[in-house]
Amino acid sequence: MSEYYRPGGGLMPNLGAAADGGAQPLTHVPAIPWLTTEDAGGFPRLKPGVVIAWYSVSLVSMGACVYHGYKRNNSVGWAIAWGLLGGLFPIITPIIAVAQGFGKPRVTRNRRRRSSRRS
Repeated sequence: MSEYYRPGGGLMPNLGAAADGGAQPLTHVPAIPWLTTEDAGGFPRLKPGVVIAWYSVSLVSMGACVYHGYKRNNSVGWAIAWGLLGGLFPIITPIIAVAQGFGKPRVTRNRRRRSSRRS
């Protein structure tokens, strides 16, 4: 079943010839707890509490990733890059930072001991 937007807003199914000769608007919107249709012209949007929570998580993630990027690479450029990624992807970027060793410097050379014996 295909749908299209009607000029007055909302979706209408393309059912061909309906009983009254025209297509009927969709009136059922699935109930998703974090979405609302109030004051949005019938279109779903995020509830204000969800938006505030998402911005808060994004801000904390950005700060943590800036710290990690600077400490890991000792570079302001990398700190900015990590901060941008932490703000855009606030769930996965801190997980990657923790997997790399949060705030630990990058290993630049192989630290294995060389044997004093040569064969």
